[in-house]
Amino acid sequence: NRMSEELSGRNDRRESRVRYAYSDPKTSDYILRQTFDQNDQLTAEIKRSYRANETVDEFYFKGVLQQKSIVKDLGNCTYENLNYNGHGKITGKYVQTRKQL
Repeated sequence: NRMSEELSGRNDRRESRVRYAYSDPKTSDYILRQTFDQNDQLTAEIKRSYRANETVDEFYFKGVLQQKSIVKDLGNCTYENLNYNGHGKITGKYVQTRKQL
């Protein structure tokens, strides 16, 4: 596993810190993204998991699930995205396809 951190701020004052965790040292796809405020309190998280041909992102704010997104690779550069709210109700569905020029 690999971890990295980014600090952001202005005028010599730190505003936030973001921590990334990766399952493979060679990948750029994180499995966890955590955002901390200037007091080092965890405010937001994205937990990412992979299963078969799906990518699942869970978005948390202050420890409470806000949204879940499931992206399924349908093949031929076509992806289906299902979005759910924090209560498990579907809020959106779309299909994205790359067109050949």
